[in-house]
Amino acid sequence: MAVQDLRAARNFSLRLAWAFGLVACIVIAFAVGHWRGRTENEMVHASDTLASAELVRETLSMFPNGIRAIVEDEHGLNLVLSDSDDVPVSTPIYVHICDGRQCSSFVTFSGQEIQIDGQKMTILSDASGGIILEGNKFVWSSTSRIDASSNLKIEAKPL
Repeated sequence: MAVQDLRAARNFSLRLAWAFGLVACIVIAFAVGHWRGRTENEMVHASDTLASAELVRETLSMFPNGIRAIVEDEHGLNLVLSDSDDVPVSTPIYVHICDGRQCSSFVTFSGQEIQIDGQKMTILSDASGGIILEGNKFVWSSTSRIDASSNLKIEAKPL
């Protein structure tokens, strides 16, 4: 009977060890996946020049009230200047758009229009810090699930 109790205890210990091992593998896989996703997002924005608030602030100070947008796309970094110094002083808005093939980033202000993928978009910000992109047949909001064009991946935030 002592041998049978010993076998039962060993089987229980073996099952417990396998259960702990399985749980440990699941936790490690989750942690690695979470870490990998976070570093991929950081790498995308590390290569994006416009994600630097300091660079944007310095560029805006060179042309006070004269920059409608700073655009970074496949053609490089471009300034969209106003004909006169009529751009209102407000919080700059950073927008990153990917369509699967290419990505573009820009910094602009609420109420400004920007040309993306051959389409004019108006950039708006609301009182709660939400951002809305609106164009012909296109609406996107950072605060709610409004998206008329699901093939675009968009990130927007105030700088």
